[in-house]
Amino acid sequence: MSNALPRPAHASSDAMGLGPSPSRASQHSSFSSTLPSSSREREAGWNEADDEGPEAEHQPRLLETLQDVPKPFLDKARGIVEQLRGREGEKATLDANSAYLLCFQLLKLAGLEAEIPRLVVFGQQSMGKTTLLDYIMGGPIGYSSTDTGTRQPVVILLRPSESADSVQCWLGGEEIEVKELQARMKEIMSSQGERISSQELEVELAVPNGVHAVFVDLPGVKDDSKAGATQTRSVVRTYVQNNPNDLYILVKKASDDPANWPWSLREFILSAPPKGLGLTPRQTVVVGTRAKEFLVNEKNDIRTQSQLLERVLKRAVKDSSGAPLPLFLLELFSLSIEEKDALDFAAKRAAMNRQMDEGGRTVRQLLETAFEPGPNPQLSRKLTEFFSPSRFKKELNHKFQSLLSEQMGILERRLVRKRLETQKRISDLEDQLALQSPQSCRECIKLYLRELMQVVTELVTGNYTIIRLPHNGDEFLKTFGGNLRDNLEDGHELACDLFPEHYDRGFLTKIIKEAEEVFRRQDLEESLAPVTGPDGRVVMQPGHIVRYTLSKDDTNMFGLVQSVGPPRATEDSAESQGAAASDASALSSKEATVTFYFRSGQAQGEQSQFKTVDKQRLAVLLPLQTIIHPSTPPPAGFRCWRRFYRPDGWVGLQPVELLSLSLRPASVAFAEGKSSPTHAGASGGGAFDGLQGGEGRQRFSEKSEAVVKALAGPDLRSAANAQASEQVATLDELFADAATGDGERHSHAHRRTHLSALQRISGDFADTRLLNQLALTHLGRWLKFHICNIEPDRRFSDHVLLQMMRSVRHVIDKADWEPLVADLLQANVGAGMLQLARLAACAAASALRRILRAASAEVNRQIKCGDLRSGLLFLATNHRFMEELEQSLEEYTRKKARDCAQAMRDLIFEQTHAIHFEMIEDFFDGCKRFEADFLGGKSRSMMGEVTQHVKDSLAMRKQRLGIADIYARQENGAGTPDSMIYEEVRIQFWVVKMLLSAPLTTKLYMHFIKDIKDKSMHLASEDKYSVTCENDLERTLQEQMLCERSPAGRALARTDEELMEHFNISMNKDELINQLNAARRTEEYTKLALEGVAKLLHQLQKGSGVDFLTRLDSPMERRASACRNKKHSSSGEDAREGLEENREGTGSAAGRGHTPSGRVGQPAGSSGRLPSPLNGA
Repeated sequence: MSNALPRPAHASSDAMGLGPSPSRASQHSSFSSTLPSSSREREAGWNEADDEGPEAEHQPRLLETLQDVPKPFLDKARGIVEQLRGREGEKATLDANSAYLLCFQLLKLAGLEAEIPRLVVFGQQSMGKTTLLDYIMGGPIGYSSTDTGTRQPVVILLRPSESADSVQCWLGGEEIEVKELQARMKEIMSSQGERISSQELEVELAVPNGVHAVFVDLPGVKDDSKAGATQTRSVVRTYVQNNPNDLYILVKKASDDPANWPWSLREFILSAPPKGLGLTPRQTVVVGTRAKEFLVNEKNDIRTQSQLLERVLKRAVKDSSGAPLPLFLLELFSLSIEEKDALDFAAKRAAMNRQMDEGGRTVRQLLETAFEPGPNPQLSRKLTEFFSPSRFKKELNHKFQSLLSEQMGILERRLVRKRLETQKRISDLEDQLALQSPQSCRECIKLYLRELMQVVTELVTGNYTIIRLPHNGDEFLKTFGGNLRDNLEDGHELACDLFPEHYDRGFLTKIIKEAEEVFRRQDLEESLAPVTGPDGRVVMQPGHIVRYTLSKDDTNMFGLVQSVGPPRATEDSAESQGAAASDASALSSKEATVTFYFRSGQAQGEQSQFKTVDKQRLAVLLPLQTIIHPSTPPPAGFRCWRRFYRPDGWVGLQPVELLSLSLRPASVAFAEGKSSPTHAGASGGGAFDGLQGGEGRQRFSEKSEAVVKALAGPDLRSAANAQASEQVATLDELFADAATGDGERHSHAHRRTHLSALQRISGDFADTRLLNQLALTHLGRWLKFHICNIEPDRRFSDHVLLQMMRSVRHVIDKADWEPLVADLLQANVGAGMLQLARLAACAAASALRRILRAASAEVNRQIKCGDLRSGLLFLATNHRFMEELEQSLEEYTRKKARDCAQAMRDLIFEQTHAIHFEMIEDFFDGCKRFEADFLGGKSRSMMGEVTQHVKDSLAMRKQRLGIADIYARQENGAGTPDSMIYEEVRIQFWVVKMLLSAPLTTKLYMHFIKDIKDKSMHLASEDKYSVTCENDLERTLQEQMLCERSPAGRALARTDEELMEHFNISMNKDELINQLNAARRTEEYTKLALEGVAKLLHQLQKGSGVDFLTRLDSPMERRASACRNKKHSSSGEDAREGLEENREGTGSAAGRGHTPSGRVGQPAGSSGRLPSPLNGA
């Protein structure tokens, strides 16, 4: 019984879904256009896209991106599912093969053909790809020629024919005669010239007693030297990447060794994506053609089958991980041009079988006669399998079954998930249509704005959980967030736009350079200033005991620091010492003068010698008796330094390990700090008082003894020396390394060098992209820093100063210089402080603008993904509404920038116009009271002394200014009146900075945080329409979105009809209806596809797998196969004997054992032979 499905003669190929379906190029465009009805019409659509290269090709549609299936294709899908269901009284039965082809057609209607596996043949050009595919399909129906070849993917659909004696053919949707197929395909391929197309050409064949199958023939991969090689590889690479579920057959020449391939070809085939194809053994089989030629060449070089097997294994192709791909070496057929053009399909099939049979006999004879078999019969059997066509088909069938079962199971789960998502979308769209009415338009806009306010508030306060967003919120912050530099740069551009006449375009660059200069001076001062010793940290100073490491042998010398830096020849005066202290080269010196001690045979006692050495080779030491505690003495194994005399007489330091320690308390005199008769180095023990917790710590006598053992190496990290003898040392001979403050300071300085100026101003996270109030906090820190470091920079000539004096007298009176100071102070404010205030306000506005844009995008995302069910989608998709909303948000941020800059300007002018010359004294008096109230300064007030010193200094300054004669000649370096006046301006400018630092930062908070963080209720997901404004932003947006301005400037509310007309909302209701209809069609198609996949899975689970790779034979061959199978089951031994006789008598290429279809060799004594099947058995 034929398993062909009924195909009514009066119905077109499209009627039942078995004809042409959307091409790969049209599946992403609108499905409303009809398909070309002829191959020439298809040619008309190839030229434009292919010339643009692979980048212009459309990617295959994924199930998750499916949005609509047009009604004509949905009707075809219903017809296909009806065939899958079957009808009562229908003679045709549904098997796995027919279910597979119907499912393929069903998925292809929606452009989802990449979801179902197909068998694809590709490889190098002119290696027999199409010939191999013809052999697999059962007849030479493809097109292959040395002058043209395959220039585009050819999809071949096989199915049973409705006729018992003829083959039907459709090319590109047009039914043609089979004898015309070669000429028509040659015409199509030749018309493209050298160009390679990625668009698929579909060929459908209805073969008598055939099966349902789908095959793909890809263009041949060309050598680098040939035209179109890059384009061909791009087409093949794109196809493989877009169809990861297919089964691929890589065709190459049998004698080709992949190791000898050109580098570009090896990378293309063997490498992982994106450079290579990335094929794996799970979905790939390699076929080497021209096996006879390979064996003939090899028999001249090797003799045994073992050597031949090694040569065969060398021809294997490996994937990107090094795993070999399954390999078969086959001898295919080759029809002449006359046979292709003159013979019909049946004759060509017979010619193909005849040539395959002859080639199989020749290959088998070569294997048996040209190469000596080895002692192991398994080796011969393994070698034969590489050349077995039946084994090749069995491998293909097994891989295809695995791919199909696995992929269909995954696709079924994805279809279920897609259907649930589509049903939810339908429900959301229905709700939106129900809520969308002319009466609710105004309230919907209010609800949208309220939801926007909610997201803005949560972003500002950090309560919005962005970790729920894709990529854990990183992409969200990367898209909308900004760091301190971003906000400053955007604020600079905004300030140039808002204040073109009152803002300097080079101000941002100027203050950045000033900040870098401040930190440069600060780093220099820190590097030159002496380092203190907090927490017991020791800083190298004169009088410290040190060890000096010699460069030649890494041993250590004992020394005492005399001076750090270059030695001074003479004593300088106090003034010259101050000048020397400011000399960077002297204070940053890396040298130190150290006293070293030695003992000579002639002299009594020790002698010393001064030497200037590299400071980097010195390490400060602490006497062990000054750092140990009686309750926690050093444990056994503690390592320290022992002072000893070197063989050359110098006093050195030896690393030792402490074994035991016997402590003796020091005398009372020593404990009270009196000197002790020790070595000169030890006499400097006073320098260590208070170090390492020395204060309050009990001192021990230097006569305390310790048992030590020398280490093997020159430092404390050396290994213990088991050969060394134990020695007794007094406590004053032992020293320990002290942690120096220089290293810590260097580490902090080194860390600061890796921080930008903005990070040092606002913290390490100043470069973090933020969308909350922390961005304003960073900006506030930046503003305070520049306010504290800004200096008056405007100076005037003596002429101007005298002109501005309130009276002209010899001696400057208070009534003269105080108004002048006020004028000079106001003149210096506009140059820097006002510019700084404008930039800070605009930078804060830029940070707020980022938050508003992010909130608007997030509200639209929530609406579109269905998190909000309040019918707001018509607003989120309305371009006019979104444009006006974005414009309103932009105007709001610009207004806030202007208002904040104006408020900061007024505050600055208030402080500079109302100057209090006694404000400094008030500052320090307040610090004195704070110390008394909160720091417990009862016995001695440090701030009291500082405050009194400040008051005295200011009084003396005013006195000197009051007695200055502007006409007197200034001598002895006395300050001139103008310098004293400018010094007073700097003092009062400092007062203004202290008074403005906090209030200006507060202005930023009030304008950009306070107005946003007001209480906001989340109402967009509830059916409440009585919405009132709760903050300034919402009120502003409602006025701009819901009102229009009268000629007098008043806000007049628009009616619902005016709002719908203004935003063109009525047209969007039709669009919503179209989206609902598309969703319903998608849901129905998903349901149909799910039923079709379930039918196919049911057939696969029944055990009747898709085995078209082993069933492409004639009815006569099937009957003979059944007879042989029956005889084989009754007598396995006779069958094996018949097989041996068949191999000798008929030359079958089946090899040992039975074929995958259960056929065995022809019985011995048979006078005739059945027609050779495809696998040669």
